Amino acid sequence: MENNIYIEKATGLNAYEQDSIYRSVKSIVQTPIGTCPFRRAMGLKTVTPRDNSPVEANKYASDVMSQIDNWDERILCTEVTYKDEKARIVVNVRS
Repeated sequence: MENNIYIEKATGLNAYEQDSIYRSVKSIVQTPIGTCPFRRAMGLKTVTPRDNSPVEANKYASDVMSQIDNWDERILCTEVTYKDEKARIVVNVRS
């Protein structure tokens, strides 16, 4: 599955900070829950939805948003779309 991660409202952040946010989101969404040592609660219940149904896409989006909110206080996940095995994740930098 391909993830497209977009960082919005990133003005004032240098390249290192933007890369750090990108890597954090990527790490969260590619980790199955229970597999991260010392952080067993981090990760997604299902790393990829089972099919392209709206119900599965909604479960995936909800899981992504809650996990990002739990594990990275610098950002707020504002949009997650999943279609044709591609996820688009939009995060805003908190002020």
